[in-house]
Amino acid sequence: NPDVIFGTLTYMPNINKLMIYLKDKLKKPMIVYSWDDVYSLNQFSISPIFWFRKFIQRKHIRRCVKRCEFLYTITEQMQKEYAKYFNKECKMLYKGYDFITPTFSREKITLPLKFIFMGNIGAGRWQTLSKLASAIHQLNTTNQRQVAVLDIYTLSPKSKDMIDKLSIEGASNLKDVVDTSEVMAVQQSADILVHVEPTTKSERMFYRLSFSTKIVDYFYNSRCILGIGGKTATLDYLKDQDAGIVLYDLNDLDKVLLNLVENPEIINQFASKAWDCGKRNHQRSQLKKLLLDDFIKASGFYF
Repeated sequence: NPDVIFGTLTYMPNINKLMIYLKDKLKKPMIVYSWDDVYSLNQFSISPIFWFRKFIQRKHIRRCVKRCEFLYTITEQMQKEYAKYFNKECKMLYKGYDFITPTFSREKITLPLKFIFMGNIGAGRWQTLSKLASAIHQLNTTNQRQVAVLDIYTLSPKSKDMIDKLSIEGASNLKDVVDTSEVMAVQQSADILVHVEPTTKSERMFYRLSFSTKIVDYFYNSRCILGIGGKTATLDYLKDQDAGIVLYDLNDLDKVLLNLVENPEIINQFASKAWDCGKRNHQRSQLKKLLLDDFIKASGFYF
């Protein structure tokens, strides 16, 4: 006998059918949350099976949304598009942390600069990381000493070509993933945390409206963020909020790296900006209040 039914809006018909069943059986208000673009036709595939499945999925998504009080979305772009698609109120809901005391307190940044990437290197990300590794190698060679290094932590399957291009002596290292309990410590050992968005057309379009929740971890660790890769909502958010260094065009990579080495105070500046963005938009207490107020309103109880 719940007060509110809450679940994800997904491309999987069985999940949407379950949500519809609960709504019809219990006659309770329902709210759904979408964090990937599961509905729009802004996708890329040459497979007729993909599009056949897509239209079946969309039918069940529409039926589910029709029964909802409103939707939560994870980005502003999704909020605007889904409000038009479904003619429903859409609200923003971010991942949160308790932003109380920033952890980045290095008064002086020393060389070599430590870049860290953690995550999936598929969907063209590894090619982007290989360009970053190559640029760091060239920078070290030009300076005749190690001025930067990139550590890549990933569980993704790796071909010989990937290993060769991501493991460059003195410039980049492929590392095994660490235990969840160690992730924060590894991120806090970085000068610059790297985020890479997909570059392949199909993946870039699928993640067009998504937001990488890992970015909020980066905010919480108050580190300078370097976002590179395809144009998606995540990189747009970093750029619009001035919360990270964003590169859509990798031709500027050499120039950006050189600027960071020669002007390391920029790293502390962007570390502070990342923390401020997290505190401004991802404060857990504010998000909990938003959820509580919305759920109370939806359930019909007012205090």
